[in-house]
Amino acid sequence: MLDNFFSLSDECLIFLYSVILGTFLGVVFEVFRVIRAIVPHNSFIVAFEDIIFILIWAFSLVVFSVELSGGIIRFFCFAGTFLGFAIYFFTIGKIVITIIRKISLFIRCFFMRIFSFLRDC
Repeated sequence: MLDNFFSLSDECLIFLYSVILGTFLGVVFEVFRVIRAIVPHNSFIVAFEDIIFILIWAFSLVVFSVELSGGIIRFFCFAGTFLGFAIYFFTIGKIVITIIRKISLFIRCFFMRIFSFLRDC
């Protein structure tokens, strides 16, 4: 019965690990965002990718909880993954997606000029 209880330091450590997991999930979501920035998607494909990401998040949270929390999904684990994701998304994620969009726009303009030049020849 007592194996379901953790000390405060254990809970803090598990919370820290869940924040790290959330940051990793932010990186996974960034992959989807980069693909969207490079190749425009319709709303159906975007929704499908979001569902895939939510399933990845849920699966990783369940595995995380089984491994570190004795199979119990604790609220602070969910909150930690959300916090880690939000920290990544609103800091490094903003920078990464801005850079990717600029590079993608540059490449598109470059190829449009080449195709325009070749068409005019």
